[in-house]
Amino acid sequence: MTDSVHDMHGSRHCVRPGCGAIAESTLTYHYASRTAWLDDLDGDPEPATYELCTQHADRFTVPLGWNREDRRTSDAPLPYPLPTREELLDIPLAV
Repeated sequence: MTDSVHDMHGSRHCVRPGCGAIAESTLTYHYASRTAWLDDLDGDPEPATYELCTQHADRFTVPLGWNREDRRTSDAPLPYPLPTREELLDIPLAV
């Protein structure tokens, strides 16, 4: 699929190789201050940012001596619905 097809549908995808999930966060670096910011995905893509899915944004770590600032809002939509109580009870227990 070309980028123009993705733009027509309004979805942008995670930049992690092999992922392909819908991007939910933007990662930005500032080398001088040794800071990396995670923000909610907003507006048009910028060339100096990286777009990540929720899973990869949550697992993102910074190098030793850097600061990681997660500025995403807590009310960001979940990428999938949470399981119901009944669905959780239907999961077989591993022994």
